[in-house]
Amino acid sequence: MTLFEYLAVAFSIVLGFSLTHLLGSARSVFNPELRHPVHILYFFFLLVLHPQLWWALWDLHDDAPWNLFTFFYTLAGPGLLYLMTTFAVPNDRPASQSWEDHFVSTRPWIFGLTAAYALWGIGEVYWVFEVAMFHPYRIVQVLLFLVCVIAASRPSSRMDRIAVTLLLIIFLGSQLIFRINPGGYLTG
Repeated sequence: MTLFEYLAVAFSIVLGFSLTHLLGSARSVFNPELRHPVHILYFFFLLVLHPQLWWALWDLHDDAPWNLFTFFYTLAGPGLLYLMTTFAVPNDRPASQSWEDHFVSTRPWIFGLTAAYALWGIGEVYWVFEVAMFHPYRIVQVLLFLVCVIAASRPSSRMDRIAVTLLLIIFLGSQLIFRINPGGYLTG
């Protein structure tokens, strides 16, 4: 077993718990009496973020400079994704509360954690992947961060719709450009 395989077990466990939590809430999220289009879009954003992170972490399998700091810092990404998921689809939400009411009440956390995840990504590829700070993908990461900061500071249903739609479009587009193959980010 390589060092990467050993450390990847921890990333995989956290990602697995997070994705299981997300998928376990699907029935409630799509309940016609409670659903909210913005929340459903964010649900899909989280749904594609999980396998994308798993895909991206493969880039660390060869020459990552592993030490305690890089391990904990890398583990923070799946941890943030887990927190994003539990705030978006908590187990303790009252069954009668609509997803719109829930999204509005937790929007600072949802957008704040998503912004933190974007910042984590910037640090991960710089400190752990050792990719230049001015790599073109940095534009994508900064855009995701800015969308979240603006959305968190301007609460409105219109802003929520715009922000979540932009998050999904920017993220999916960037993955098609930069990460279509494993290791694609490093050569993008």
